[in-house]
Amino acid sequence: MSDTIRFEYQTDKWAQPAQVSLRKIREENGIITLEAKLYDKNNVQCLDAVNWIRFGLTGDGTLLDNLGTSGGSRLVQLYNGRATIRIRTNGGRSVASAKVDQLPVAFINL
Repeated sequence: MSDTIRFEYQTDKWAQPAQVSLRKIREENGIITLEAKLYDKNNVQCLDAVNWIRFGLTGDGTLLDNLGTSGGSRLVQLYNGRATIRIRTNGGRSVASAKVDQLPVAFINL
């Protein structure tokens, strides 16, 4: 048995958040985990961003929200410039969104 740990060091200075990125980081047993991150205009991750983010979903899936956890709420405050949410696909197709005030909304097809 072995374990793996991966570190990513960021030394670039970042400016004000300018964009939201939304990507799938895991899919297992019909449940997708999405990760949202904030980046500045130079595409540098804003590691100190604590903005509020609202996740949305349209289509066949179900947003796993109202769980009272940082990864199970539709509206959460970013931590280290990121947030996650899980979605049950229900065997169909959906479009997920992530919205931070004053920034363009991010979408991902699932």
